[in-house]
Amino acid sequence: MSDINSEIDKLLDTVSLLRKECPWDSKQTHETLVRHLIEEAYEVVNAISNLDNKDSYKLNVSDLVNQTIKNKKDIIHINFSRMLWVD
Repeated sequence: MSDINSEIDKLLDTVSLLRKECPWDSKQTHETLVRHLIEEAYEVVNAISNLDNKDSYKLNVSDLVNQTIKNKKDIIHINFSRMLWVD
């Protein structure tokens, strides 16, 4: 589990760095990110209808999780252990 925690820490550090140093990311608000969150959710729904392509499904779910983290803005606690699954 420590490897997973290490990877999650890297992800959160990257998101934090992007918020500070990327002009686009630093300007985003919950409201401006809604469109992207909805787009990623639709991509997950489309991937569900084609579950024989598990790589596409995993990629789209990962993108949705990434978008959720971007929208987090340190106001909620995300329990990553409930979001992870092992193949």
